[in-house]
Amino acid sequence: MPSQNPNVLVLTADALRADRTSLYGYDRPTSPNLESLGAQSIILNNAMTLAPFTQAACVQLFTSSKPLSFGGYDSGAFGRPMTLFERFRQNGYSTWGLSTIHWVSSYYGYTDGLDTEYSVIHINTLVGMAVVNMRDTLYYFRAGKISEEDMLAHVSPIIERMFNNIVNYAEKISPLIPKYRQSFPGSKIANDQYDFLAIKEVVESHRVRFRSDPLAYISQELTNRSRVPEAHEWITRDWYYKRHPKKLVSEALFRASNKILRYFDADIVNRREATIRLIPDAHAIADKVIGALKKSNSDQPFFVWAHFKDTHRPFVSGPGKSWQKHTPRYLGDLGYSPNLDPTLSYQKHYPENDQERHTLSALYDAAIRSTDEAIGRIITALTDMGKIDETVVAFTGDHGEEFGEHGDFGHECMAYEHNSRIPMLFKPAKGDFVPKSDNALVASIDFAPSICALAGIPSMPDWEGFAVTSDIVAQRDHIVLETFCRGNCLFEHRPLYLGIRTKQYKYLWQEGVDPHHKYGQTGPQLFDLRADPGEQNNIYNPNHVLVSKFNEMLVRRLLEIPEVSSERIQALKEPK
Repeated sequence: MPSQNPNVLVLTADALRADRTSLYGYDRPTSPNLESLGAQSIILNNAMTLAPFTQAACVQLFTSSKPLSFGGYDSGAFGRPMTLFERFRQNGYSTWGLSTIHWVSSYYGYTDGLDTEYSVIHINTLVGMAVVNMRDTLYYFRAGKISEEDMLAHVSPIIERMFNNIVNYAEKISPLIPKYRQSFPGSKIANDQYDFLAIKEVVESHRVRFRSDPLAYISQELTNRSRVPEAHEWITRDWYYKRHPKKLVSEALFRASNKILRYFDADIVNRREATIRLIPDAHAIADKVIGALKKSNSDQPFFVWAHFKDTHRPFVSGPGKSWQKHTPRYLGDLGYSPNLDPTLSYQKHYPENDQERHTLSALYDAAIRSTDEAIGRIITALTDMGKIDETVVAFTGDHGEEFGEHGDFGHECMAYEHNSRIPMLFKPAKGDFVPKSDNALVASIDFAPSICALAGIPSMPDWEGFAVTSDIVAQRDHIVLETFCRGNCLFEHRPLYLGIRTKQYKYLWQEGVDPHHKYGQTGPQLFDLRADPGEQNNIYNPNHVLVSKFNEMLVRRLLEIPEVSSERIQALKEPK
């Protein structure tokens, strides 16, 4: 190709834990295509996210910055170093991206670097993001720990930005819906048939009320309840019926028939209600990626990125509206009974018995297998185009997923291995590096610098990570894990959740117990990962030889965060 720089293909997957992929030795063949790609790649065996949920994980992946740097992760890429996308466009690449995740979108400053952007997110998620970013501020305000003035100073800009984002979304997405119905037929964005003009009117009505009396609006809509409402209980409820007339009729008939059918066969109703998913499936995404690859200009290197979300709850395996028909095949290929209920993860978050736990776990594996199949199609297309040798391929997960190992089903604030250890591999352009399995300690902040290094592009000087091929990473002896327990970064009021990961040990430390902390042990925890890879035996003792050493490492990190007071740091220096 004319350019000296190779093409770049970046694929990311949501909630994908490393130890559930056959790429990392899982005993079920969940990822045969990643295994094939791995034979040509640098595979990182100790890749970790510093914070185990998407909002905080993606600032690491795409801006090479730590979750609690730059004032915390609430604002996404805004106020952080240049994104990976912008870095490649700055260096002459044609940049294309498909985001199925609201946290990585133009609404959080990520996609300005994309020449072509498919932002396939649902409008309701814009409200959900606002709720997450002010939930804890409202909680502490109701508890009398934050003043009215401080609460309004924090919450008001979030609400105003949400109004603007919704209007922008309605204007931007409305003309694209016909194309989305063709490309992503099994997604809610293509099937809800909202009247976006009517939604804009709802937003303007809320905006008028908010601006006339912010405190009264917040009290009525958000705080005058037993708890802070979820997105569907706030402004989205006012536009639920703002749909085109035919859709309202079909929706009414659908709901009425389901009520009748449930008396005779609940399984049929469950299957009907689980037909449409919130986001596009992995196979529809693969189709768009392959199309973008085929349209790429041979005179300009391409940078293509897409994010798969089938491995996030609810676990979905198969394409389009008929995905449930494909799930038995994936289950059978993995050695599970093909008769397991594919809709269970739509119905229940927490299983009620061992059989339901087994089914949820099996459906997760099937979702991995389906996603892996979609990835395989992309790699095959790249190979058939004759471009695989001149393309860097990077793959990773953003965080993991728990299936009851420490009491939870999902991914919360606790950085146990199942939540924080992620798959990560890099296939270099032909002849650049010898493929290998690498045991270096790698963090998500190293993802962007590594891609740049493999493409021959210098990293940004303010990126906090390093290329996995560098001596710095090879010699690294620990990684500092850092987050709040989800929610927004309220430094003055919320306890910090920190940790140290070495090749042998995991140390988890909490400044206190956050109200969101419902699962997993509280208090310091120390695990010997070689003797106890499942982290079931807490060997913490304040006099353990490693504890003071690890505390010193945490202190050094806290000294870099201006929002953390010296008094709080001193408490870690002198634990009781």
